[in-house]
Amino acid sequence: LDIATRYIARQLEQTADDVTISAIINGFRDSGVTEVEWVTMHDERVCEECEPRDGQIYTLDKLPPLPAHFHCRCFIVPVI
Repeated sequence: LDIATRYIARQLEQTADDVTISAIINGFRDSGVTEVEWVTMHDERVCEECEPRDGQIYTLDKLPPLPAHFHCRCFIVPVI
């Protein structure tokens, strides 16, 4: 039961992250934003997958999946 509870909690966290980033991207599109900058937390916990993306500019259509992985702390900001 404990394993099942942890699995369900993890799935709920991932779903919440997916919904949040989808809403952010849709809000950017609705506001006319076409490019975003990938931003990491700039600390020792930044993973090897996300570190090279820090500061990279992407169009919304070419944005790599975000969150990039479970417990990803990266975010995007609009390029204006």
